[in-house]
Amino acid sequence: MPDTTQGLWRIVGATLAEWMRTALAELMREAPTLDAMNVFPVADGDTGRNMVSTLQAAVEALAHLERRDLGAAWQEAAHGALMGARGNSGVILSQLLAGFAELAEGRAWWEASDLRQGFRRAAERARRYVPEPAEGTILTVADAMAEGASATGDIIDCLSTALKAGREALQRTTEQLPALHRTQLVDAGALGYVCIVQGWLDSARGRPGEPTAWAALEPAGRVPPLADAGQYYYDVEALLYQFRCRDPEAYLRRALPGLGDSIVLAPGREMLKVHVHTDAPVKLMEILTSVGDIQHMEWWDMRQQVAARRARSLRIVVPEPWGVVFQHDYEVLTPDEAEDADDTLWLAPPAPLSHALAVPSVGLMGQLALEYDESEPWAHNRARLAELLKSMRHWVVMRDGEHWWLGDGSPPVGNREEVLTRIQAEIPEPGVVTVYLSHLARREEASYWQDALNAELVQIPEAHPWMEVIWQP
Repeated sequence: MPDTTQGLWRIVGATLAEWMRTALAELMREAPTLDAMNVFPVADGDTGRNMVSTLQAAVEALAHLERRDLGAAWQEAAHGALMGARGNSGVILSQLLAGFAELAEGRAWWEASDLRQGFRRAAERARRYVPEPAEGTILTVADAMAEGASATGDIIDCLSTALKAGREALQRTTEQLPALHRTQLVDAGALGYVCIVQGWLDSARGRPGEPTAWAALEPAGRVPPLADAGQYYYDVEALLYQFRCRDPEAYLRRALPGLGDSIVLAPGREMLKVHVHTDAPVKLMEILTSVGDIQHMEWWDMRQQVAARRARSLRIVVPEPWGVVFQHDYEVLTPDEAEDADDTLWLAPPAPLSHALAVPSVGLMGQLALEYDESEPWAHNRARLAELLKSMRHWVVMRDGEHWWLGDGSPPVGNREEVLTRIQAEIPEPGVVTVYLSHLARREEASYWQDALNAELVQIPEAHPWMEVIWQP
């Protein structure tokens, strides 16, 4: 039944910003589950991370928005999502948001009927920019939400009914795609969209909804071999601008299908993001450069991603939601489901360990995990990692507004430049520095710490601590 405990009849730009923040929190909580369930179109285990990166870029764009009208908010969210879109699911998500933005252009606010139309426009746009759409995916669930969203009642009624229809369609995806039927899973990208709308509904209600046991849908190591699925090797994304042809989208629709699959064409503000799976990245680059200039391009070897997913033997024990930091490369367990066993790193265990290695912080755990050697017995690994742990240095940085301080009991030192000076003065040379930075940090801040400390950067799903800096000899 629709939620009737609270009436909400209009949404404005500030409402949307809050919806997106709540949706991001929901998506981050479920990202490890999405990654574990990711078997289509390739079982590379990154759907959760890709959708989080995409939605986080939308949230960051809204954080800088000065105008309060809804149309401007949707436009900024959609543009941010496009710029930050990662993977097949992320690029499609950016087009779902762009569909809402199309309908909201020039509008100061929406009522429930507008939101329902927004679900329809989002589904239509996302499907339009996937040249070869498959059923049983995020596109199918988007269609179901558009059909199911209530035409009567308030905003909460609209979201509740859309979500109900989306959940029902999500369960049906298991029978719509062979890869999902073999593993008895639902589509990970579709689940991500359901999580986002769940976050919107929670925000609209002003309280969390009933938790969903997504973890019950996780696979038990049932990752199909890449070769069996007939997939291409490379996952490629490119952002094009300065177009050299009149209709770049039409040209790419003709040129790309013979080169690969999982094609998504995502237009934005005088630019076009292209996603494709291919085994001919050089030929792909030739096609793309004939269309326009490449502002940014990345590709990943999906064979390595799938192989790494199958080869996980190191277990990481962390409380939720810290698993998102490790879930792509290791088996992640919560303290409630973990045992004191070999090949295990355990974050701040409540009791002494006989087999696993206790680690005091997430940052230190991240560095130790990279040093784990699967070819060695655990006894050798444990002794070597314990010695490395003793030699590492780490600094926990706290932040409250513009006040910064080190989490060693010292008083606030003022601003980040003073914190940086303190850390730099204590960093031995030579060594490797890694910064674990809050997901709430803006890109400017991430660049600041990365450049100032010549560091690798890792995002963490919490605000406290704001940052942890690890020095490793």
